[in-house]
Amino acid sequence: MKRFIAFQLLVIVSLTSCKKDPLPESSVGEAAFVSMVNFNGEDFNITAGENGISLDPVLELYTDSVVFNSAFTNFSCPECGPQLRMIIHSPDSVVPSFVANWISELDAWPYEMEESGSEIMESTLGLTVSCGNNFSQGVWSLNGAVLNGGAASNTVSFEVEEGNYSLVFDNDDVFCVDGGPRSINFDGESIPCYGSLSIDPNQFNTYSANPGEGFNPATTTYTWFADTLEISTGQDPTLTAQFSPNVDSLCVLIDDPFGCSVTECIAILPFGSDCVTNLAITESVLNDTTIVNPSFGAFVEIQFRDAEGNLYTSNDTNQENSQIELLSIEAYTEPTLGAMPFANVTYQVSCTLYDDSGNAFPFSGMINTALALPE
Repeated sequence: MKRFIAFQLLVIVSLTSCKKDPLPESSVGEAAFVSMVNFNGEDFNITAGENGISLDPVLELYTDSVVFNSAFTNFSCPECGPQLRMIIHSPDSVVPSFVANWISELDAWPYEMEESGSEIMESTLGLTVSCGNNFSQGVWSLNGAVLNGGAASNTVSFEVEEGNYSLVFDNDDVFCVDGGPRSINFDGESIPCYGSLSIDPNQFNTYSANPGEGFNPATTTYTWFADTLEISTGQDPTLTAQFSPNVDSLCVLIDDPFGCSVTECIAILPFGSDCVTNLAITESVLNDTTIVNPSFGAFVEIQFRDAEGNLYTSNDTNQENSQIELLSIEAYTEPTLGAMPFANVTYQVSCTLYDDSGNAFPFSGMINTALALPE
């Protein structure tokens, strides 16, 4: 929820310079707010209390940010010029309720005319994994963290960020051979190469190699090994064979010379065993998420209305040559407004302003204004 706190300062004092003697903390008195700027080669002195100009500092207070919106404005003629507005967005790292002293806080901020926060695309990998048979129910864990709340199942779906993972299936079926954990390595950009090797549940001597993403069936070959002995090669993804008791495992090299290459293995069922767990990725999807990197600087917008009433703004992405510097800041209270807290600030600014058509105009000078502060 946000709160808007608006104030109007009508100051009928004129100065020839915006230089001020420092005011003591919590001082009360009138101040002359004068901004001297140059727009497209023409000088402008904008003074609160002269030519119908009022200083209107507005505070927009949120739970996780604050916006100072301070304007030299003509309430009786909003489209007359010259008028000037400065909008300061707090850094993303600022939580208003944690700020003890706003004068010190504003003085410490780095100011920028171009937002430094950026949006990037970050990918996550969604996977569905099977235990490799239709008999076993077990608990899944990823890098030691239990999945699905510890509920037993023969498949599991989850999502990972960039990194290396070990997926474990804890099966208490003593008659099922444990195929061990499954390694998952995700580079954060693309679906990793993977495949699987399964046994036909109706014919225990028939095996199938299942290539995952990244394989072209037209160019993929399968090379089979009984332990380390090569027994077959070709483009047939199935193998029917019986093995002697001293053979412990069957492996297949799934190879696409124009894509992925992986080796998958499965334990040979010994006498008395009715299944084997061989964790197999059955589905994969790449999910793109927009991540916003926070800005640690205070983003400043300048709006200027020239003598003809035309409006220009700095709120454009091309501010790479802009500069802004806080020259002075001091606490200020205005007795006509019930001694509400303000900051009397002066900024040196050099930037580019743009009209509605995108035409660029140079802008520079000193902006002396008041910022309404949270109480």
